[in-house]
Amino acid sequence: MAFTNINECKNKNITLSTSYQELANQECSEIIVLGPADGVYIADGASVRDPLAANAFLVPAGDYVTFRGLTNSNELSALRGGSNSVMYYRTQFFGSLSQR
Repeated sequence: MAFTNINECKNKNITLSTSYQELANQECSEIIVLGPADGVYIADGASVRDPLAANAFLVPAGDYVTFRGLTNSNELSALRGGSNSVMYYRTQFFGSLSQR
């Protein structure tokens, strides 16, 4: 059987604000987030109602964090950690791909 790589990686960005914003509607199984200046809070739907809830993650400036176990990037939302900034992230289906 021929090997077919179905991985579609998309690079995206979002301008952060003082309220949670959903990430773009993109099918994926994981998202890699690069922490912008002053960091960013990443949360699921429950955290959107409470910005500093226990299930909101702070991604510090300059750090990469991978969020796995998703079916769509809009399952996560972002909130700025300080001043206005742009957050860059990458959606993808596989963190590692082995061919057998």
